[in-house]
Amino acid sequence: MEWSIAGELLANAVVTGILLGGFYAAVAIGISIAFGMLDIANISHPVMIVLGSFLAYYFNAQWGIDPLAIMFPVAALFALYGAGLYSLYFRLFESREKDQRRGLAFFFGLLFVTEVGLILIFGVDLRSVETAYGEEVINLGFISVPIRLLIPFLIGVVMIIGLHYFLNKTYFGL
Repeated sequence: MEWSIAGELLANAVVTGILLGGFYAAVAIGISIAFGMLDIANISHPVMIVLGSFLAYYFNAQWGIDPLAIMFPVAALFALYGAGLYSLYFRLFESREKDQRRGLAFFFGLLFVTEVGLILIFGVDLRSVETAYGEEVINLGFISVPIRLLIPFLIGVVMIIGLHYFLNKTYFGL
Protein backbone atom coordinates (compact mmCIF):
# COMPACT_ATOMS: atom_id res chain seq x y z
CA MET A 1 0.00 0.00 0.00
CA GLU A 2 2.80 2.41 0.84
CA TRP A 3 4.52 1.75 -2.48
CA SER A 4 1.41 2.82 -4.39
CA ILE A 5 1.27 6.11 -2.47
CA ALA A 6 4.97 6.67 -3.16
CA GLY A 7 4.42 5.75 -6.82
CA GLU A 8 1.54 8.21 -7.08
CA LEU A 9 3.64 10.96 -5.50
CA LEU A 10 6.53 10.22 -7.86
CA ALA A 11 4.27 10.17 -10.93
CA ASN A 12 2.61 13.45 -9.94
CA ALA A 13 5.99 15.03 -9.19
CA VAL A 14 7.26 13.99 -12.65
CA VAL A 15 4.15 15.41 -14.36
CA THR A 16 4.46 18.67 -12.41
CA GLY A 17 8.17 18.85 -13.28
CA ILE A 18 7.44 18.35 -16.98
CA LEU A 19 4.73 21.03 -16.95
CA LEU A 20 6.94 23.55 -15.15
CA GLY A 21 9.89 22.60 -17.36
CA GLY A 22 7.93 23.38 -20.52
CA PHE A 23 7.07 26.83 -19.20
CA TYR A 24 10.65 27.49 -18.10
CA ALA A 25 11.91 26.32 -21.50
CA ALA A 26 9.85 29.05 -23.19
CA VAL A 27 11.29 31.63 -20.79
CA ALA A 28 14.82 30.33 -21.36
CA ILE A 29 14.44 30.54 -25.14
CA GLY A 30 13.52 34.22 -24.85
CA ILE A 31 16.59 34.89 -22.74
CA SER A 32 18.78 32.82 -25.10
CA ILE A 33 17.62 34.83 -28.10
CA ALA A 34 18.46 38.10 -26.35
CA PHE A 35 21.86 36.90 -25.17
CA GLY A 36 23.00 34.67 -28.03
CA MET A 37 21.35 35.55 -31.29
CA LEU A 38 20.96 39.29 -30.79
CA ASP A 39 24.30 39.62 -28.94
CA ILE A 40 22.77 41.89 -26.31
CA ALA A 41 23.85 41.18 -22.75
CA ASN A 42 20.47 42.14 -21.30
CA ILE A 43 20.93 41.00 -17.73
CA SER A 44 17.64 42.71 -16.82
CA HIS A 45 15.59 40.31 -18.97
CA PRO A 46 14.63 38.00 -16.04
CA VAL A 47 13.45 40.88 -13.86
CA MET A 48 11.26 42.06 -16.75
CA ILE A 49 9.59 38.63 -16.66
CA VAL A 50 8.98 39.16 -12.94
CA LEU A 51 7.64 42.67 -13.67
CA GLY A 52 5.20 41.19 -16.18
CA SER A 53 4.11 38.67 -13.55
CA PHE A 54 3.49 41.44 -11.04
CA LEU A 55 1.47 43.36 -13.63
CA ALA A 56 -0.69 40.26 -14.15
CA TYR A 57 -1.07 39.99 -10.38
CA TYR A 58 -1.97 43.69 -10.07
CA PHE A 59 -4.67 43.54 -12.78
CA ASN A 60 -6.03 40.35 -11.23
CA ALA A 61 -6.08 41.70 -7.68
CA GLN A 62 -7.51 45.13 -8.56
CA TRP A 63 -10.05 44.30 -11.25
CA GLY A 64 -10.28 40.51 -11.32
CA ILE A 65 -8.90 40.26 -14.86
CA ASP A 66 -7.67 36.79 -15.72
CA PRO A 67 -3.88 36.66 -16.24
CA LEU A 68 -4.37 34.92 -19.59
CA ALA A 69 -6.65 37.73 -20.78
CA ILE A 70 -4.13 40.42 -19.85
CA MET A 71 -1.19 38.48 -21.34
CA PHE A 72 -1.41 39.92 -24.86
CA PRO A 73 -1.85 43.61 -23.93
CA VAL A 74 0.99 43.36 -21.42
CA ALA A 75 3.17 41.59 -24.02
CA ALA A 76 2.50 44.41 -26.50
CA LEU A 77 3.34 46.97 -23.81
CA PHE A 78 6.60 45.20 -23.06
CA ALA A 79 7.43 44.97 -26.78
CA LEU A 80 7.15 48.75 -27.02
CA TYR A 81 9.13 49.17 -23.81
CA GLY A 82 11.82 46.79 -25.08
CA ALA A 83 12.06 48.59 -28.42
CA GLY A 84 12.45 51.94 -26.67
CA LEU A 85 14.97 50.49 -24.23
CA TYR A 86 17.03 48.97 -27.04
CA SER A 87 16.94 52.26 -28.93
CA LEU A 88 18.29 54.03 -25.85
CA TYR A 89 20.91 51.31 -25.34
CA PHE A 90 21.98 51.51 -28.98
CA ARG A 91 22.32 55.31 -28.96
CA LEU A 92 24.25 55.33 -25.69
CA PHE A 93 26.54 52.35 -26.18
CA GLU A 94 26.51 50.48 -29.49
CA SER A 95 26.71 53.49 -31.79
CA ARG A 96 29.71 54.99 -29.97
CA GLU A 97 32.07 52.09 -29.39
CA LYS A 98 31.96 48.33 -29.04
CA ASP A 99 32.81 48.14 -25.34
CA GLN A 100 30.19 45.71 -24.03
CA ARG A 101 31.07 46.41 -20.40
CA ARG A 102 29.21 49.72 -20.52
CA GLY A 103 26.07 48.10 -21.88
CA LEU A 104 26.38 45.36 -19.29
CA ALA A 105 26.57 47.98 -16.56
CA PHE A 106 23.50 49.70 -18.05
CA PHE A 107 21.44 46.51 -17.90
CA PHE A 108 22.73 45.62 -14.42
CA GLY A 109 21.61 49.05 -13.27
CA LEU A 110 18.22 48.56 -14.90
CA LEU A 111 17.95 45.17 -13.19
CA PHE A 112 18.67 46.56 -9.74
CA VAL A 113 16.45 49.64 -10.12
CA THR A 114 13.53 47.52 -11.36
CA GLU A 115 14.02 44.92 -8.65
CA VAL A 116 14.16 47.48 -5.85
CA GLY A 117 11.14 49.27 -7.32
CA LEU A 118 9.16 46.03 -7.31
CA ILE A 119 10.15 45.36 -3.70
CA LEU A 120 9.14 48.87 -2.67
CA ILE A 121 5.78 48.65 -4.45
CA PHE A 122 4.76 45.04 -3.79
CA GLY A 123 6.92 44.00 -0.83
CA VAL A 124 8.55 40.61 -0.47
CA ASP A 125 5.50 38.52 0.43
CA LEU A 126 4.36 35.63 -1.74
CA ARG A 127 1.58 36.65 -4.15
CA SER A 128 -0.79 34.59 -6.26
CA VAL A 129 -3.59 35.25 -8.70
CA GLU A 130 -7.16 34.05 -8.28
CA THR A 131 -8.71 32.33 -11.28
CA ALA A 132 -11.75 30.14 -11.83
CA TYR A 133 -9.54 27.26 -12.96
CA GLY A 134 -6.85 27.70 -10.29
CA GLU A 135 -7.75 24.62 -8.28
CA GLU A 136 -9.12 22.42 -11.08
CA VAL A 137 -7.26 19.26 -12.06
CA ILE A 138 -7.57 16.66 -14.78
CA ASN A 139 -7.45 13.20 -13.22
CA LEU A 140 -5.79 10.56 -15.36
CA GLY A 141 -6.03 7.55 -13.09
CA PHE A 142 -3.69 8.21 -10.19
CA ILE A 143 -2.04 11.19 -11.94
CA SER A 144 -3.49 14.66 -11.37
CA VAL A 145 -2.68 17.35 -13.93
CA PRO A 146 -3.32 20.85 -12.52
CA ILE A 147 -4.94 23.20 -15.05
CA ARG A 148 -2.92 26.14 -13.61
CA LEU A 149 0.27 24.37 -14.76
CA LEU A 150 -1.11 22.84 -17.96
CA ILE A 151 -2.15 26.16 -19.53
CA PRO A 152 1.30 27.87 -19.25
CA PHE A 153 2.92 24.63 -20.47
CA LEU A 154 0.70 24.54 -23.57
CA ILE A 155 1.26 28.25 -24.25
CA GLY A 156 5.01 27.68 -23.91
CA VAL A 157 4.94 24.72 -26.31
CA VAL A 158 2.93 26.72 -28.87
CA MET A 159 5.39 29.63 -28.53
CA ILE A 160 8.39 27.33 -29.00
CA ILE A 161 6.85 25.69 -32.07
CA GLY A 162 5.89 29.10 -33.49
CA LEU A 163 9.38 30.44 -32.88
CA HIS A 164 10.93 27.38 -34.49
CA TYR A 165 8.71 27.84 -37.53
CA PHE A 166 9.49 31.56 -37.67
CA LEU A 167 13.27 31.05 -37.45
CA ASN A 168 13.36 28.23 -40.02
CA LYS A 169 10.73 29.24 -42.56
CA THR A 170 10.62 33.04 -42.81
CA TYR A 171 12.94 35.52 -44.44
CA PHE A 172 13.60 37.34 -41.14
CA GLY A 173 14.32 34.10 -39.32
CA LEU A 174 16.77 32.81 -41.90
